[in-house]
Amino acid sequence: MASYETSIIKSSRIECLDGLRALAAIWVLVGHCMLLTGWQIPIVSEPDLGVDLFIMLSGFLMVFHYQLRQEKEPWQRPETWLKFWTRRYFRIAPLFYVMLFLALALGPYLYDCRIIIDDFLSRSHQAPERYLDGSLKNIVAHLTFLFG
Repeated sequence: MASYETSIIKSSRIECLDGLRALAAIWVLVGHCMLLTGWQIPIVSEPDLGVDLFIMLSGFLMVFHYQLRQEKEPWQRPETWLKFWTRRYFRIAPLFYVMLFLALALGPYLYDCRIIIDDFLSRSHQAPERYLDGSLKNIVAHLTFLFG
């Protein structure tokens, strides 16, 4: 057992948790598709549970990796905080900005598709501003991560 724990610390990865996080991400995607189409499969059609699992595992892995770097990067030093937030930003922001651009560019098309789906499922239409808000205020809020 001790050699297993040592190999985990040396490798700095816990592959089974990476796999479980991938399954949680797929759960979120499939759950949102089910919400969109009206299909129901118990538990799978609840993407909020997948989000909770993904966030919980991500938090655990962040603490795990911090503990591996604790001697080299102690939290008491301001440069450690700067390194942490810089790594987080460059891990998340590039894909986020690509998807933001696509959402703004494809918003009218996606809204038209959503209306067709809502009509087919006999649901009331979504608020158009969820898809069509190209205002400067909305764009700046998203560019700076101050939305929501």
